[in-house]
Amino acid sequence: MVVGAGAAEIPYGVVQQPWDIHLGHHWARIQAAQPAGAMRVSLPWRRRDSDAGSRNIIVVDAATGERIRNVARIEINREYGDLVFQPKTAPGEYYVYYLPYVVQMKYGGYGGGFPWLREHLAANYTPQWFQPYPDGTADASILNSGESRWYNYYIEGLARLAQNVHIDGLYLDDVSYDRRILKRMRKVLERNRPGSMIDLHSNTAFSIGPANQYAEFFPYVDRLWFGESFNYNAMSPDAWLVEVSGIPLLPDEDVVWNAHKRQVWHVSEPLVESQTVKMAM
Repeated sequence: MVVGAGAAEIPYGVVQQPWDIHLGHHWARIQAAQPAGAMRVSLPWRRRDSDAGSRNIIVVDAATGERIRNVARIEINREYGDLVFQPKTAPGEYYVYYLPYVVQMKYGGYGGGFPWLREHLAANYTPQWFQPYPDGTADASILNSGESRWYNYYIEGLARLAQNVHIDGLYLDDVSYDRRILKRMRKVLERNRPGSMIDLHSNTAFSIGPANQYAEFFPYVDRLWFGESFNYNAMSPDAWLVEVSGIPLLPDEDVVWNAHKRQVWHVSEPLVESQTVKMAM
């Protein structure tokens, strides 16, 4: 059986219920009208990835949810996909997922980034924070350089939040922009919401030494959240002296302790209760 259609003949739409995330965000529905030993399908698709021929293609029997293993790729490129598979249910419907990806639950949530990023940006980007929502949509961020002009939109958006939503501060969870951007942010907040506060948090996995990386930020932030991923109990006395003993001299500090637990630092209280630390001088 041979199935084919021109791009203008195929209706495009959005499903009501998302499928498993590892299958990607693009599929085609194929109807097998009658039993056949093999079914050839030609799919005109719109793809921006330059290496379409190297991507996996997954064919699933809609009736059973079983993946069809007997699939032959004849021609796969950015304009169309030509393949043959062996249908198990006929008449029946089959789903062809042609942009699957490997789930990696870290920054960005997915290997190579969120599907929209993979399709539209394709390459030369670094995925970052990923937030899924119950309705199947998501916020997916990427890492900008410190010189990106996108920050102009970011600062304008901050101004609108201060003016219309009346936010009273920001919590920054590791950032890639520089001192000049932060100065502009502080001016926007002071102009629109005087008294607003800025908290800065950093994980050593991003900064490899947050105090060193963000020292130029200190005049413009109100409170620090440093310490995530620090292994305090394994530190040498020298490391304590250099990396921990100066905490009281920084801006107000909420020490991130034991991954996501917080301990507020006061000069009159030890960082580790009931533990004496000898410093090597």
